[in-house]
Amino acid sequence: MVQRLRNWKTIIAVLLLLVAAEGVARIPALQRIFDPVDGSIEAARWRYAALADEIDIVLMGDSRAALDLSPNTIQTELLRLTGDQARVVNVAVGGSPMEQSALFFSEIMAGEHRPRLVVLNVSEVALNDSAWYDNPPYYMRGAAAPLSLETWRVPQSRSAVFDSLSGLMRLHPRLRLAVEGSWIRYWRGTEQYDWGARRWYGQMDAQGEAEQLAAYRDTYLTDFAPTGVQMEFLEGILRQAREQNVRLILLITPVKRAFLDAFPSPDDATRFTLSVSDVAKQYGVPLIDYYQLPDLTDDKFFDLHHTNAGGAEWLSALLTREVLAHAWQDWDGFAASHVRLLATSHE
Repeated sequence: MVQRLRNWKTIIAVLLLLVAAEGVARIPALQRIFDPVDGSIEAARWRYAALADEIDIVLMGDSRAALDLSPNTIQTELLRLTGDQARVVNVAVGGSPMEQSALFFSEIMAGEHRPRLVVLNVSEVALNDSAWYDNPPYYMRGAAAPLSLETWRVPQSRSAVFDSLSGLMRLHPRLRLAVEGSWIRYWRGTEQYDWGARRWYGQMDAQGEAEQLAAYRDTYLTDFAPTGVQMEFLEGILRQAREQNVRLILLITPVKRAFLDAFPSPDDATRFTLSVSDVAKQYGVPLIDYYQLPDLTDDKFFDLHHTNAGGAEWLSALLTREVLAHAWQDWDGFAASHVRLLATSHE
């Protein structure tokens, strides 16, 4: 009898939680849906298909690059600059190679509804074959973090609750970490979590930092091949975008703060940026080079890749103001100017 009563209490508690969750979901200011999937393309296809007719912008690429583009800021800027109600979906291929992005992009293109704009983030990790096929460091072993699909719907009007939450997250980076870094719990193994937690909270000592950078340099960058398998997947995305007349912007977005210094030589760093810009030029895709953005100080770079408020908010606002709003309002003019600039930016 006691056990039966406990079961009923559990059922009632679960029902109350579901009702409460439904109530919160109906608050326009809090219409953020986080729905991680199991990492399979099949699950991602199902989730995307359920939302496709509501999606205007897709942000995709490796997770740090994609998630650091704060959708709240992008929404706010787009609403302010264009007056449109732009619904944003952020497809974060968590720590994965370009292969995952290519597979998911193919699923998007196969659907009946297509987004108005696709922004693809490209880092040195996503294009490095040896990081995935040869000998990845311990915190990347056992495959990447699972694919996640996050959707933000812009409310018709921003409420005081929304403003308060946004302000709180800007004031308290650790709160932002807790919210935006929730995907850590999906990592496989305690070593991975321990490394990530210590890195983000600034508790990694000098020796640990040096060891991590050495592993990064030796594994990710030494064997970087501009003509490797992952570059072929990137070309496949750009080719498909051109053939199907999809509005796509390519971003060069390094994962590490010491990105340029981490390369074995300056020539290797140049080889990476040139290989990406060359393939973008080949397919006529507008490209935004991270390093050419104005006012990119080392502090902002550090903040950006530790999901602290300053860097992510700054980059999101800048890209929206300088890039997305322009592309949103005048795609032909935007594409022409950035493809033309690209032809001379590295010459």
